[in-house]
Amino acid sequence: MGRPLAAATALACGLAAGPGFVADVTRQYTGVVLATRGRLPWRLVGFLRWSHGVGLLRSAGTVYQIRHDELLDWLRS
Repeated sequence: MGRPLAAATALACGLAAGPGFVADVTRQYTGVVLATRGRLPWRLVGFLRWSHGVGLLRSAGTVYQIRHDELLDWLRS
């Protein structure tokens, strides 16, 4: 009985809050899950700011682009 009620409540809250809020919360939850599993650094924003400051990344709108070819190759592997 608990699972259908939880699913209905989640759906109702998602519809009431709007897709933008749900997407933001989902992104934050995904970041926490990846950080706890060792896939992302805990201080990701600080790392991105540092990388941008030293020239490893550049920002293009709301995304970061890697400027360093060796770093890009390492991340792909």
